[in-house]
Amino acid sequence: MTKFYYLPAIAIAAASVALPLSAEQLVITVEEAGTLPEVMTAIQKAATTDLKVIGPLNGTDLKLLRWMTGMDEYWKATTGRLVNIDLSEAEMKEGGEAFNTAMGSDPTSPIWIYARENTMPEELFDGTNLQSIIFPNSITAIRSAMAGTTKVTGTVTVPEGVLYVGEWAFAECGMEEIILPSTLTYSKTASGYASLNFEALGSHAFDGCQNLKKIEIPAEVEYLKVGTFANCGSLESLTIPATIRSIGASCFANSAITDLYVEGTSVPVAEYGAFDGVDFDAITIHVEKGMVDKFKAAEYWSEFTRITDGESGVNEIEIAEGNTAVYTIDGKQIDADINDLPSGLYVIDGKKVIK
Repeated sequence: MTKFYYLPAIAIAAASVALPLSAEQLVITVEEAGTLPEVMTAIQKAATTDLKVIGPLNGTDLKLLRWMTGMDEYWKATTGRLVNIDLSEAEMKEGGEAFNTAMGSDPTSPIWIYARENTMPEELFDGTNLQSIIFPNSITAIRSAMAGTTKVTGTVTVPEGVLYVGEWAFAECGMEEIILPSTLTYSKTASGYASLNFEALGSHAFDGCQNLKKIEIPAEVEYLKVGTFANCGSLESLTIPATIRSIGASCFANSAITDLYVEGTSVPVAEYGAFDGVDFDAITIHVEKGMVDKFKAAEYWSEFTRITDGESGVNEIEIAEGNTAVYTIDGKQIDADINDLPSGLYVIDGKKVIK
């Protein structure tokens, strides 16, 4: 009996035996955007698990990649097996077919999503089986391309040159660590304000990232928007650089934050509800020397009962010279190597160390 494996625009006639998984990385080079479906064989589309694509890609190509990772443009599961993608030498081009429909749009009159120039576009891999990705080195923006990629693991690196990570960009992504570039910037429109998709870090950028444990906010970022780290159930420690002017509503709502390190000599504006659902008595706010009273007098920050500048308690710790034991800023010894700890302020050999 003949079986047919349905792929975008093609049907494969195959024997009754299952298609073998392709464990080794397949490298495909395309010369013209929109030709990836033509360059790849039917078996490669169906069986590849690890793929590197070199060259220009538009919506037609992205539609195939989405299918290969287990989801079609109508949010229907496919038989695609692709889980690892390397796009480091690929280029994102506008044009080609729509690669997806907006989640929740009317199926009889869907809102189509198209490719964008130098951008990882909206909902590209949402709901797919993707486990790892290397972004194109040439992109300048990431919209909600990685939202809903719950099966992604390990570390995700956003390449240098990316100017903004948009709304919901990595919401509910399964990654444990994300490395952000120093090139993130706050791009203002003609009105003088950043539009929702042109902020260094957009609203809800990491909302629901339950496995996220480590992230460093680049010094160029000025605003933490609504829900940026909401529902991050594993993010216990974070450093707020001195450039941050305000922290939006629900920014840390229902998060696991226990230690927040706020750098600089000014108090960031914390919007009402920025820490909804957290225990104000369980979070330690670590501030610069001489800033404790300013934070205690500031609206919303005054609700925290544990605000310290690191001076009290540190001088009372007696540590033998050469001892490499690691302590918290309030004098509690940590049974872990400094390299395994999240970013923050620690005491080693009697000296404060910022990781």
